[in-house]
Amino acid sequence: MNSIACAFYCLANSNFGKAFFVFSLGVAVATLGYLLSRDSILKVKFYVFANAFVAVNLPVVYFSMSCDMFWFMKYYALYALTFGILLFSFPKAYKLYLGKMYGFRTDDELAKKHDLKRIYVLNTLLPKAFTVGRDVFVSEGLLELLEEDELSAVIYHEKFHAMQNKLFSLKAVKFLTFLHIPENEIEKAADEYAEKLVGKDALRRARKKLEDFYS
Repeated sequence: MNSIACAFYCLANSNFGKAFFVFSLGVAVATLGYLLSRDSILKVKFYVFANAFVAVNLPVVYFSMSCDMFWFMKYYALYALTFGILLFSFPKAYKLYLGKMYGFRTDDELAKKHDLKRIYVLNTLLPKAFTVGRDVFVSEGLLELLEEDELSAVIYHEKFHAMQNKLFSLKAVKFLTFLHIPENEIEKAADEYAEKLVGKDALRRARKKLEDFYS
């Protein structure tokens, strides 16, 4: 019996066999949706679901394997679970770093306007906007540089990233699974989300001002 056949035999005859095949079916359906979808936002959502099913399947594989020929699957699952713990702890650690590096405050009014739990404002005049886990950060410099609709476009762009990071960081998950989405696909989807809410012109003007500032 070869190693792949051995692995499936182990899984099929384990207590977690049904769970493995259900989650694997979820991976297959979500991956197919990702490959066939032409809509950038939908493509990212399928990607998130596919990786979520893979992540849930890892402990199932780990506790089901008993074949010596497939020992590397256990090591991979253990690596992925360990790395997953590090991924979940990274946002808190990075937030502490930002607090020491710049200092920040929360802007409840800005958060409420954009339907976010909170928005952090960095104490720096350099215009910045980014997402750490599920938290959106902007800077004092960005608030001064952009008009109201331009600022909303940037915040909605970052909000899209925050919504996709509810399970894990899309940029970091490539270390956990074999599925990968190009960076430009994620950014395109975030742009489309912002454009649907405030229009293309506001996002274009915001990007132009940022490019001019840093050029």
